[in-house]
Parts: sequence; C-alpha cells; structure tokens
Amino acid sequence: MLNAQNDPKATLEQDMAMEDEQLEQSDNEEQTYLFPASFGQERLWLLNQLEPENTAYNLLVTLKLKGPLDISALNQSLNALVQRHETLRTSLVMQDGQLMQSIAAELAVPIEQIDRQSIAAEQRDAEMQRWIKKISNRKFKLDQGPLFHATLLQFQPTSAVFFLAIHHSIADGWSLPIIFQELSAYYNAIVTGQPDNLPELTIQYADYAVWQREWLASGELDEQLSYWKETLAGSPALLQLPTDRLRPASQTFHGNSYRFSLPRELTKKIEALGHRNRTTLYMTLMAAFQVLLFRYSGQDDMVIGTPIAGRTRMDLEGIIGLFTNTLALRGDLSGDPTFQELLARVRQSTLDAYSNQEIPLERLVEELQPERNLSYNPLFQVMFILQNTPSDAFKLADLTLTVVKLPSDTAKFDLTLTCWQENDNLQASLEYNTDLFDESTIQRMAQQLQTLLESIVSDDQVPISRLALLSLEEQQQLIATFTAPTVAYPREKHMHQRFEEQAERVPQSLAIHHGEKRITYQELNQRANQVAHRLQREGIGAGAFVGICVERSAEMLVSILAILKIGGAYVPLDPDYPVHRLEFIIQDSNIALLITQQSILERLQLKETHHLRLDTEQTAIEQESSANLNTSIAAEQPAYLIYTSGSTGNPKGVSVPHAALNNFLHYMQATFQITEQDSVLAISSLSFDISALELFLPLISGACIELVGRQEATDGRLLIKVLKQNNITLIQATASTWQMLISSGWQGKPNATLLCGGEALPLDLAQKLTARGKALWNVYGPTEATVWATLYHVKKDARHISLGQPMDNVQIYILDKQLQLVPAGIPGELYIGGEGLAHGYLNRPDLTATTFRPDPFSKQPGARIYKTGDIVRYSNDQVLEYLGRSDFQVKVRGHRIELGEIEACLERHSEIKQAIVTVREDQSNDQRIVAYLRTTATLSTAEIRSYLQKDLPAYMIPSAFVILDAWPLTPNGKIDRRALPAPEIEQDDQPEIVLPVNQVEEVLVKLWAQLLGLEQVSTNWNFFQLGGHSLLGTQLMIRITEALKVELPLRALFEDPTISGLAQAIEQQIGQESKQKKASPVRLTRTAQRLGSINKKKP
Repeated sequence: MLNAQNDPKATLEQDMAMEDEQLEQSDNEEQTYLFPASFGQERLWLLNQLEPENTAYNLLVTLKLKGPLDISALNQSLNALVQRHETLRTSLVMQDGQLMQSIAAELAVPIEQIDRQSIAAEQRDAEMQRWIKKISNRKFKLDQGPLFHATLLQFQPTSAVFFLAIHHSIADGWSLPIIFQELSAYYNAIVTGQPDNLPELTIQYADYAVWQREWLASGELDEQLSYWKETLAGSPALLQLPTDRLRPASQTFHGNSYRFSLPRELTKKIEALGHRNRTTLYMTLMAAFQVLLFRYSGQDDMVIGTPIAGRTRMDLEGIIGLFTNTLALRGDLSGDPTFQELLARVRQSTLDAYSNQEIPLERLVEELQPERNLSYNPLFQVMFILQNTPSDAFKLADLTLTVVKLPSDTAKFDLTLTCWQENDNLQASLEYNTDLFDESTIQRMAQQLQTLLESIVSDDQVPISRLALLSLEEQQQLIATFTAPTVAYPREKHMHQRFEEQAERVPQSLAIHHGEKRITYQELNQRANQVAHRLQREGIGAGAFVGICVERSAEMLVSILAILKIGGAYVPLDPDYPVHRLEFIIQDSNIALLITQQSILERLQLKETHHLRLDTEQTAIEQESSANLNTSIAAEQPAYLIYTSGSTGNPKGVSVPHAALNNFLHYMQATFQITEQDSVLAISSLSFDISALELFLPLISGACIELVGRQEATDGRLLIKVLKQNNITLIQATASTWQMLISSGWQGKPNATLLCGGEALPLDLAQKLTARGKALWNVYGPTEATVWATLYHVKKDARHISLGQPMDNVQIYILDKQLQLVPAGIPGELYIGGEGLAHGYLNRPDLTATTFRPDPFSKQPGARIYKTGDIVRYSNDQVLEYLGRSDFQVKVRGHRIELGEIEACLERHSEIKQAIVTVREDQSNDQRIVAYLRTTATLSTAEIRSYLQKDLPAYMIPSAFVILDAWPLTPNGKIDRRALPAPEIEQDDQPEIVLPVNQVEEVLVKLWAQLLGLEQVSTNWNFFQLGGHSLLGTQLMIRITEALKVELPLRALFEDPTISGLAQAIEQQIGQESKQKKASPVRLTRTAQRLGSINKKKP
C-alpha cells in the first residue's frame, strides 16, 4: 500500500495542472503527450516485439443486443468513455531508448458497423462466430492507437452483436466491467436525457505509471525485492510437464480451453476443508493444483504464476488500465508431505507473497536474470487463477444483453487453470498450448484433478504421493489394456522334450547348418543324449548348474540339450569374455561341471574346475547310449542361468525357470507359425538371452538353425553373404546389428520376418527395415522376463515405434515410485508380471527382493512383478512409448532431460545415421551433455548446433559433439556406452577473449560495452549472462539500427545472444554471404565509423 510520504497528493495535482497548461498552449486535435510506460506495459510490448503476430493478449468481449438500439447514442457513449480514460487514447512508442505512453489529447473512435440484415435467422450464429474469429485475430500495432476497436454486427433493427476488442497493454480483466458499466451509464444518460452520475476521475493510469517507477527508484521496495530473490533462488527454470509433442524451439501461443464443473457436494467439502485448516479457497485449490503438477511432472519444486489485481488504492479501482501484477509462487512439495502439511506451506507462501506484491514481475525478471530461452516463459510456465474481479450487472436502456462465451484459440502459457464460483458450484477452465498438448490429455487432466480433490477431501492426512489420481474404473481399464489373455500352454513339456518330438517326427530334416557342416535332427538328438548320459556318469543330476564354454558350433547346441535332458540348467560362459569375469561366474554359480574344449582351456587357463572336454574326450562320449533320457523335471526348475551387467561392477546371475521359457516359446511359435520349411538365423552370443529364440524356436518347430560364427556376426559384408546364400526366413538382431547390415549395403530379404530387440528401434531404421523384409516386429523384454515380453508389428507407414502388447500370460504395468498406476500420457516405470518372470538373482536375495516385488494388482497368491528400470508412457494414440532408461533421465542445471529426445532430434538430420547422447562431468565437475554421432558427411559443430536450435530449447543442446566411425559394442552386440570416448575440450570452453573479425563485429563490441558497462567484450559471450535483459536488448536493437541502418527483430538476439551470431544475422539481412568475405564491405553510418575507429585505437 502507498504511505503518506510516497503518495503526495499535491505532487500529483501539480503534475496534472502542468499537463493542463501544456494542452491549452497547443492545438488539442494534434497534441499528444508522453509518460513512461508501466512495467506491465513494457513486458507486453517486449512480447509483441518477439512475436508480432501473436494475438494471445487481445481481450474480446461479445454482447448480443436485443431491442431498439440507438447506434448514435452508443457511438457517443463510446467516445465519451475514450475522453474520460486516457488509456483508451494511448499507444506505446520508443523514445531515446525508453518505452513511453503516447497519449492523444483527443481521439474520435467510430464504431465499425457491419450490416448483415439480409442473412437468414438460422445463419446468424455462424456469422457471429465468423466475426468473433476475425476480430480475435486482428493484430494491434502498439505504436499506433487506438489499441482497441468496437464493432457492431447488425442482423435486424432490434437484433445486433457488439464486439469490443482491446489490447491487454491498456486494460486488464478488472477494467472490462468498468468499461461496460460506464458505457452503460453514458448510453442511458443520452437516451433518457438524465445525468450520467459518474464521479470525476482524480487520477489517470499514466499517473500510476509515473508513481510506480518513482516508488521503485526510491528504494522503498528493496526489502520486497530481497524477499523474492531469496524465495526464488535456485528455482527450476522449467516445469517439465509431459507433453504430447516436443516443445517448439520458439514459444508459441496457439491454444484452446476445456471447461468443466465440480459437483456441488465436492465444492462444499473443499470449502469445509479450507475452513478446518484456516485457509482460503484460493490456497486450497492452489495446493491441489500443485499436487496434480507434481504427479504429472515428478518435480517437487516448482514455480506457478498467479495474477493479483494490483489496485492497492481506492482511487485506482475505477481506472481502466493494466494494473494486474503476476506473483511467482514457489511450491515446495519435498519430503512427500501430507496434503494438510502442504496446505500449511501454501498458506504461508501465499501470505508472504501477498505481503510483497508490489514488485512488478518485469522488474523481478530483470533482477533475477533467469536463463533466457525462446521456447518457454521465464520463471514460470503454468498459471493458476481464482477469479474474483467485479461482475456488477449493467444495462443499456431497454435492451436485453447476453454475454457470449468465447472460444479460445490462444494460450499465454503452457497451462492455465482458472476457477470461479457460479451458483454454489466451482467452475474451472484449463487453457492449454495446443502445440504441446492434445485435447484428450487436458480432458483427462481435468478428470484427474476432480479425482484428486475427492481423494483430498476424504483424507487430507494422506501423503501427496498416495492421493488418488485415477478412479477405480480408470485403474481397471488400464490394467485390462496391458494384461494379455490367459492362455493354456505346455507348462510341463519342456523345450528339449518338444525337440525330441521333432527328432522323431522329422529325423532327417536339417537341424543345424553351420558353414560346411549340416546336422540332422536325429544326429543332434543322439549326440546330445550321449553327452547327457556322460554327465550323469560324472554325477551331474537334476538341479545342477553346468557351464558351457565352447566355440560357436554344433557342440554348443549339443551341450545345451544334454544339460536340459538331465534336468540341469546351463550357464553360458563366452570364451571371448575376460578371464576374471568368467572366473567370477564359475565361482558365483558354483557350477557342478564345465563343458568346454581343450583349446579354450589352454587359452584361458581357468582355475581348476570339474570339466568335460568335448574334443579330447569325444571317443569316450561316443561310447555312451544315444537313447532319450527319462528325467522328471519340474516346471519351476531353472532352465538356464545368464549373467547380466551389475551396478556393483560384478555381473549378476538371472535364473530362468522352464515354465517361463515354455510360455515364451509357445507364444512365439504360435505368433510366427514356424515349420520345418523355415530357417532361423542365429547370430547372438549364448551369453545374450535372445539367443534362446534363435536356438530353441527352430528346434521345437522342426526348422533349421542357420548358425553363424562370431566373425560373420560382427562383419556386415560377411553377414550379407550368409543371408544371400541361405533361405533364411526369420532374422532377429539388435538395432546396432541392423544398422551395420544396412550400412554395409544389405538390400533385404523379401520372404524374411525381421525382429529388432535389445535396444530401442529408431523410427528411421524401422522405415528402412520395413522395406527390406516381409514383416518387421519390434520386440522388447529384459532377461529377467525371459527374452521378450511385448511385441509390436511395425507397419510401413508407422509414425511411432511402440513396445506393443504383452505376450500371452504376461502383464505389464506403468507405475510411479509408490507402485501406483500412472495415468495415460504420464511417464512411469515399466513393471512386468505373469508367467515370464525369472526366479530372481542367484545369491542376491537383497537385489531380488528390491527388483522382484509382490504384484499389488493380482489376486493370485505369490504373484510378482519385475522392476525394469525402463521409463515408458501410454500415449493418446494408444502407443506404448519407450522413453529411455531411468538412469538415462538426467538433470542438467535444474532441467530434467530425456536424452532420448535429443537423440531423436539428431537422427532426423539427413546426414546423421545414428546418435547417442549422454551426460559426462567436465574438469570442473560440472555436468555437460555430450552427443556421439555417426554421420554420412562431414558436419561442423556449428552446423549441428544450428540444426538443433530449430527444434530444441537451449538447455537441451549438447555442449560437445564427437564423431565416430563405429560404435564400441559389448559382446552381445549392444552399444557399450561406457566405452564412448571423452570429448576433447572445444574452443568455446576456453576463457580467452575472442576478438572481432570485421567491421560489423567491431561496432557490436563497442555497443555492448557501452550498454553493459564492460571494458572488454568477447564476440562469443552471451548477452543475457552478462547482465543484459529484454529492455536493454531493445535498446541494443535501436542502436544497431542507428549505427548500421539494419533493422533486426528483437528475437534475433534471443536466437543467438552473441556478437558473432548477431553479426551473422546482420550480414544475412543485407545480403552478404559470409562475414569473412571481403567483397563489397558493409556501408557504415558515421556513428558506426566513429565507434569502429575508437575500438581500433584500444590496445
């Protein structure tokens, strides 16, 4: 509030008297006078400079008029209003680098009259809507008044529609009722001949703007400024709500709104909750909204904008103008408080903010210097509004007035929740940016807000993470969506037994083709039986773990089948693994015996272990029986034990039971209908669980395994040769292997079904593969869920790559950290349940307990779910999107970033084949985003950055780019991210000054130094990081125009806030091809020449 010392009425009266004297000395019709713009006007003017086409700040009121309208009286009334309020005669102009209000002494504003009396009655609503859209989209030129216009659409002498459009820079929401109340008073006075009874205005908006600046300059608000600096220190720059589309590189204002109503009973309970906790309705709704945003974004620290009337004096309440200020309320949801505890926090932060409300938002942004980014609003991107502006009724003589509810096609922020009370009900509207959100997303959000409020009023002692967002019906629908059918499968008939059936059915069919070697089903079965009998002779029985460390050959299959036939579980030991890793696996699994070859034993020199050498002991093995064994094996016994990477540095053993393997093979056989006519390529290491599909699916189907060696599997040209020479009908590979094949010139195999798994399948790679095979399937699943858990048939016209649907007898869930179902559209962690789960991790009960958890949604005793660590979401178009690993979701400088988004953007570049983005620590321990690229052409860092800036906000642009000829791969054929090289330090990371290279840069260096008060300026320094702000940027643009006779839009400074970037933009503007080019130099004004010569004289 104003105090006596800083509100000298005499000063205002003296100022107004001087204005009157000035007016009397000149021709009123041409007289204009200047006042400083208010801070709010500065902000809107700057937004207009950045987005001149933006109409989001146009206010429009539409009234249907019924009855005898006196158009002349309406016109007179409007112009009387214009004369009464200076703001209606105001435009905004720059003078000497400062934004000023230019107020016309007199201004006649005629009402635009549109005669539509010839239109049929049934067409009038459509015509009205057409004009609403047309008028809404009219753009105001802020330096040319008036900044409002009135239109009358006349259908009949007694039927019309009145439109009043006004720019927000001269009026706020509070102003609109003032306009129509006073317009009504003037109209009624004119048509009745009675006085209007309007009180004389003692103050105008321009007086307020002057006072506002003087008050701020006096230091009276330093304490408030300190409060906001302290409160907002370290606040996140962006509230990262999950969006339906990637955020545009430049903020857009295309929007829509969705209106909904809360039930009367719920409204009463919300009010009662507030009374119990001594909080207002505003505080209660703000707290609930914060919880909703927290549950959507995962951020427990956020800033939400909220408007405040800003009319802190009685004599301001009747003035038309932009008084509204916006408070940046910081929400603290840390520690998972109960809603009651959060409400207490919101109450305190709201009261504190209201006590410090006089600081204009524009001044606050200038002081705080938040990271500038064209893609989103600084400080906050979400608004909450509880409407309480005056809404007194008004009447135009004998006319009946109806306010028309207007559709919204703009959005000032990412999301705005507006609430108001109407007939004892809470009404609400969600205004949203349509370039970010789909309507269905916002509709769900509205429903979830209601569900959340119902949960809150039922028990405000519940931690906010456990408040319900989904109704019971919605939960059941989500569970049903991702629960595959329960299908009978041969649970007790194991893989080796089904293989034995095929050996009896098609004994002479080819089971394995490996180079020059061909082995029939009969021969393979007999040899496996002989090794199995030998294992039994060695004392190895059911339940034993048996290691396999052999070269890729038929002996590998013989060994696997033999182990399974005796009821054991095979443990793959890749001979190419480091010895210490193999020894760890042997020791950890406590294998009963190692099946190997003499050459491998000699090469690896493994520590003494019980072993069977297939080569040197071949003669003895051949003496064993070749008959099938009759071993009783339970479905829950382990079939294999595969070791995967562990976070401790040592691998962890995943024990997979026969039942899980049986379910997987049964589903895959039913899906792909493999027969003895098929041939399946086997290229995966035995230590990679996807080898189970390549080896076992053909063996239970009578098909042939096309077994390739390690050299062919890792050499694209050799692998293409194998594919050409053999009639292979099913090929499974990782995305890296598929990319290698295509890069090596593979043109495809029209009769082959292609499977891609083990890594995310990029869309561009998918499009190439769909053109190269009969069908393409994206398959997903961790080792712990038995090879694959979901499948997705990728069509040729696919726009997204989905993880698909779970296979039979498998359930998947998308859950939050509290194991609650996540609504559609919100990222969550993928959990897998059902028949495909492994037992757990051998010798790691602690890790098994934290990763394999009880299924909270199953009624089956003992049902479990596996925590995958993969972040996914179920999108609006029913696509199960893979977003990345939970450990690939990073935070850099306060921004939560999905590295997969950056990778996808990079891979859209025509000359980038593949991208990997990671976060590394630099020498100063700061985190930096690094992009690794494989390209088809030489690309400079500047070219790549420039490309990314078109689609990504600045905080997502990598700070370093590393070009590689090939990816480092793990033995399983996956990309080895740990082996990616550290980037070299780029020139941009060096602290030295970069000097100007031409006259334009020399001029800019001097202008920057003058405006920013610096002695030295480097051409690669960031204007905003040096203390520059929007208004200072405007002054810079003006001085550039004066010095170089080139007009640049303000947004050019935001797009590249460096001298080198601006110089390039200037040269492009004047048609020069390159700043280094010496042809036809830029013609400089005298001012520019003087600045340049001064700069050259500096040492």
